[in-house]
Amino acid sequence: MSVLRKTKFPDPKAGVNTKEDGNSLHHENDFVLMELLSFPAAYINKNGRYEYVNRAYSELYNTECTHIIGKTPNEFLGDNIYHSVKDNIATALAGETVDYEIELPHKNNYLKIEAHCTPQFDKEGNVLGFLAVLHDITEKQKAKEELQDSEQRYRHLIDHLPAAVYTTDKDGYITMYNDAAAELWGRHPEIGRDMWCGSWKIYESDGVTEVPLDKCPMAVALREKRRAAATSSFIIERPDGSRRHFIPYPEPIFNSKGEVTGAFNMFVDVTDAKLAELECAKLAAIVQSSGDAIIGKTLKGIITSWNQGAEKLFGYTEEEMLGQPITRLIPADRIDEEPEILNRLRRGEKVEHFETKRIAKDGRTLDLSLTISPIKDSNGNIIGASKIARDITERKKVEEINARLATIVQSSDDAIISKTLDGIITSWNPAAQRLFGYMEEEMIGQPITLLMPPDRLNEEPEILDRLRRGERLDHFETKRVAKDGKLLDISLTISPIKNLSGKVIGVSKIARNITAQKEAESLIHENQERFRMAVETTNLGTWEYNPRDFKLYCSPESRKICGLPGDVDPDFEMVFEHIFEEDKDYFVDEVKAAINPAGNGTFDMLLRIRRYKDKEMRWVHAQGKVFFNSNFFPERLIGTMLDVTEEKTKEEELKESVELFETMADNVPSMIWMSGTDKFDDYFNKTWLQFTGRTLDQESNEGWLDNVHPDDVQKCIDTYNASFKEQKGFYTEYRLRRYDGEYRWISDNSVPRFSSEGDFLGFISACIDIDDQKRFREKIQESELLFKTISNASPAALWMTNEKEENVFVSDTWLKWTGKNFNEVINRGWVESVLEEDKKLVVKKFRECFEQRKYFNAEFRFARGDGEIRWGLTEGYPFYDFTGVFSGYAGSVTDITDIKKLEQRKDDFIKMASHELKTPITSINGYVQLLLNIYNESDEQQLHLSKPTVKSSLNTISKQVTKLTRLVSELLDLSKIESGKLELHKTEFDLADMVEETVQDVRHTTSKHAIIIHNEFEGKIFADKDRIAQVLMNFLTNAIKYSPDADKVEVFVKGNDKFATVRVKDYGIGIPKKDHQRIFERFYRVEGKSEQTFPGFGIGLFIASEIIHRHHGTIAVRSEKGKGAEFTLTLPLQ
Repeated sequence: MSVLRKTKFPDPKAGVNTKEDGNSLHHENDFVLMELLSFPAAYINKNGRYEYVNRAYSELYNTECTHIIGKTPNEFLGDNIYHSVKDNIATALAGETVDYEIELPHKNNYLKIEAHCTPQFDKEGNVLGFLAVLHDITEKQKAKEELQDSEQRYRHLIDHLPAAVYTTDKDGYITMYNDAAAELWGRHPEIGRDMWCGSWKIYESDGVTEVPLDKCPMAVALREKRRAAATSSFIIERPDGSRRHFIPYPEPIFNSKGEVTGAFNMFVDVTDAKLAELECAKLAAIVQSSGDAIIGKTLKGIITSWNQGAEKLFGYTEEEMLGQPITRLIPADRIDEEPEILNRLRRGEKVEHFETKRIAKDGRTLDLSLTISPIKDSNGNIIGASKIARDITERKKVEEINARLATIVQSSDDAIISKTLDGIITSWNPAAQRLFGYMEEEMIGQPITLLMPPDRLNEEPEILDRLRRGERLDHFETKRVAKDGKLLDISLTISPIKNLSGKVIGVSKIARNITAQKEAESLIHENQERFRMAVETTNLGTWEYNPRDFKLYCSPESRKICGLPGDVDPDFEMVFEHIFEEDKDYFVDEVKAAINPAGNGTFDMLLRIRRYKDKEMRWVHAQGKVFFNSNFFPERLIGTMLDVTEEKTKEEELKESVELFETMADNVPSMIWMSGTDKFDDYFNKTWLQFTGRTLDQESNEGWLDNVHPDDVQKCIDTYNASFKEQKGFYTEYRLRRYDGEYRWISDNSVPRFSSEGDFLGFISACIDIDDQKRFREKIQESELLFKTISNASPAALWMTNEKEENVFVSDTWLKWTGKNFNEVINRGWVESVLEEDKKLVVKKFRECFEQRKYFNAEFRFARGDGEIRWGLTEGYPFYDFTGVFSGYAGSVTDITDIKKLEQRKDDFIKMASHELKTPITSINGYVQLLLNIYNESDEQQLHLSKPTVKSSLNTISKQVTKLTRLVSELLDLSKIESGKLELHKTEFDLADMVEETVQDVRHTTSKHAIIIHNEFEGKIFADKDRIAQVLMNFLTNAIKYSPDADKVEVFVKGNDKFATVRVKDYGIGIPKKDHQRIFERFYRVEGKSEQTFPGFGIGLFIASEIIHRHHGTIAVRSEKGKGAEFTLTLPLQ
């Protein structure tokens, strides 16, 4: 039996090819399935030798099919492999089905193979051999290992993150947490039992309102299935009573189907930097949009703020635009937009991504996207608006270009020509050059009519009119003229090109040369006519019989069929004698029916005869018609006969072949289906029917679609119809419902079937359940997605190296810090951002730790993308794959610049506090020693004379004690503020009286400055009188301290029905504008030569700011260097 060499598949219902070997089943269709299968298959006969192998099997062993056929497995596989499979081969040849796994060498590697052996039997139940089908499961094994490795890396990364991290399942039960989380909680929660959060207790940021665990941020993120915005901090109370501030970043985890499978929370301890982070939060809101133009305006449309982005975008400076109406930027045809925008803002609505046009200073019209938000005061009243303007001019241009390019690219395999609505050519691709013979430079700017024959010129106006109406012309067949004058048959697809507003601005034309197709159609028609005539006249014998004289006429072809010599005159009896005995009654019945006048007078029969001379049996197809006279007596019988012996033989062979095919198809693990020329599926093997749990009748025609997932049905239909139309094979994947109701992903690999004459007969397909394989892929994708989510959500930059010390991963945080892309920082490129004086130390220390596989940490300075130098702390740990093999290092970089600055400010504060406290103590000690000396060395008379000296000394001591008391009081207030214990004792009091009393106290301490009060407010306020007086005292003492050359300080008291304001103005050294925002920070002191001469801790204004903010008021400064300063406090009256 020869190996199948053809890829065309015969139709079981049509004829078959001639057998090659008469000793066994041999038809090409017998083992068509083996060539169809994409995986290796072989047939071993009962003698233990290879009889059939498909191409995939020979390619597995890197040889040819002919090198395998006829050999035993031992001869082909070799002793080593054969020894491991010989028992399985023996079992299969004994008539039992066998499944086993084996490793096979393949191209310098090993493949993991799963084998399925199915024995084949004859009708008596004897084993004919077995079919062995092999599946390569190497990738499946690798997928399992990759999933384990991915999960190992994920857990290692979580365990070594500097931030606290934990996860829950979809029901809120804790599934994992790292050491940082346990440290922050002060306890180790029980995995699988504790829910929502591992905290002992949680409070709102006020430290009073307790948050139930089932309403914590993690629980909210799970219930609402969205990332919870980290807008505020919370307080954790540990079991030992200590508290820590933290900011949570909870986020639900979704699988590839969009289903919530759990949640991830990263929460950051902000206890030591709470106030600094609040300031950073404000700055972050500004920085978030700093790349765009940001404009503030009143509800009347008057501009109140104008950032550098606005200056760059519109060309106007801040001085030119402040106080100007916003309509200055609006084109005349867009003026009506502003009232509608302002009305929406007054209603509290936010206007997002509003696309419009504005005018720059140089007159350019800009395409902008606006996001406008209402600005509210502390009472929730809308007092203005903030506008972010993003320039989308270039995007608009790109969109218009892309719209044109997309239409051209859509059919880039054919000639593509663009033209204007006037028919002028604007683009000409290489395919057009090849088709028409003109170069691009010859055709650009030319009319499209250059390609049209004179009798086709009337087509162009009609085409352009339809395109102007937005219509598309599909498969428009016409004729065009090439450069060499050749007339071409062309199929045109013409589409209008539209801009974003939908206006037709041009035309894209796809031209396909169908000249050869037209010529082929004509040739096919001629051939069909010749074929019809040949069929009508080939091998068809004729005969005529006269019942009156019993004469029988046979044509030469009829004599040839019956084996009649030329000298023999046949008659009816002779013909009847040579009919097979079993068919004679059938012949008589058919003839009787035909000569019956009541019938239709025709007969059509298939019977066997024995040839006259050699007695060979032949199948004959005989047809005839009876002609009757007026008395309804048969006068003449005329008919034809055709030798169909070969067709009958093939039909029997086909029947046997189909039976063998169905037996084999029913015993392979693949699901097989076949369809015919009517598109309907008419065959499904037993594996398919067992998978779906349905019958062949239920699946036939389009019944199989009932089991396809509703979301995949249309895709299946479209794919099948497209392939059917082109008579080409296809591969697709879809979900099919199994007998237990579960939808499983399957792969469908289909190829077309052709008859031996090349006629298309339909499709045959092998389907495999790939659901487990897809799930493995999804698991890996979900693991990688989770890893990316964690790394991008982390406030620290994350990095990983491989086992060769090469950096293979950095998170987006590091890329944002340094302004570099990923390719620039892999391997050792990240070191380029480290300052040169720190680089060698960091690299040296990392290499030492890397070689010893130990914990690594280092501090270094690096340059941000904007040039700013920042401090970073990097930490790293070695990690190992799931088999324990070292795989590299994983670590993080934390920006510690603010911590460094805070530490420096604390050091400066300690030095200053030591000096400030030591000075009054030294002074007090000196004067006390002076008084003791006077007392011990003088009599009463001398003591009386020393009275002025004693009085002066006591006054000095009193002043220093007062100063020391104030310094200690400020330190105590600072401690209360930081611990959250600064209390307010509010009462109703007269503001003007309090100001007068405080000013009076200060007047006693200065003889140089006159303190002048300007009071325009009469009324009472509800506040902590002592604390407000403390703030005013700080304003006044600072005003006196920092204006040594001035002689007055002014105090202004004003108010209305909502607010009261106290403003203190001095005429001293002033404050630079760059220090205004930070002057109210803890420990902050203005730098400069003149400022260093004035003592102080740098905490007075910080305390004052905290007191006013706790009254829900505001504190502000206005000053310029050398022009004095104004400090203002504003308090609400209600």
